[in-house]
Amino acid sequence: MRTLVADDDADSLALLKDLLPQWGHDVVGVEDGEQAWNLMVERDAPRLLILDWVMPRIDGLQLCRQLRERYKTSPVYIILLTSRCQSGDLVHALEAGADDYVTKPFVFKELRARLQVGARVLDLQSHLCECERLRAVLQTTGAVCHEMNQPLQTVLTAAQLLAMSLPPDDPNQEVLVTLREGVERMGEFTRGMMRLAHTNTKP
Repeated sequence: MRTLVADDDADSLALLKDLLPQWGHDVVGVEDGEQAWNLMVERDAPRLLILDWVMPRIDGLQLCRQLRERYKTSPVYIILLTSRCQSGDLVHALEAGADDYVTKPFVFKELRARLQVGARVLDLQSHLCECERLRAVLQTTGAVCHEMNQPLQTVLTAAQLLAMSLPPDDPNQEVLVTLREGVERMGEFTRGMMRLAHTNTKP
């Protein structure tokens, strides 16, 4: 998973850039909050972030707030990394938009576990977003099929009435049979799509 690490401490940044790839992360490292923000406004920005609290230009809390404002519908998971360990600090971090909070010096196993939680949450959020998109497509499809069903029924009725008005040996009877069969197949399809949309979009 592509992961952003923002830390102005060179040793800490180097450690994380060396450690995280061993856990399956494609790491992008930056040295301050402004660089992190510039990266996050680009296309295909990372969705898993480790941010140091105290950084020049834009600190971790402000960056959290800006990211939450920008990514209201797209999932990002933010772990705030800091030496602060008071309960009030944790509250400030969570209120700013952090999803998790790790104190320095961090325990490797603990950080790895928290990153795994973040990855699972992002996977779940992505899955839910995809389900919502599918739900919207099905709702639109159901509405379109509903609108198509009445005209199809009108055409079928007209074809049946016309067939009844013609002699049985009229050559147009075969044309009407073909027309009715085509309309009936389309009707079966639209009704099937309406049932599918109804079943999968119920609250």
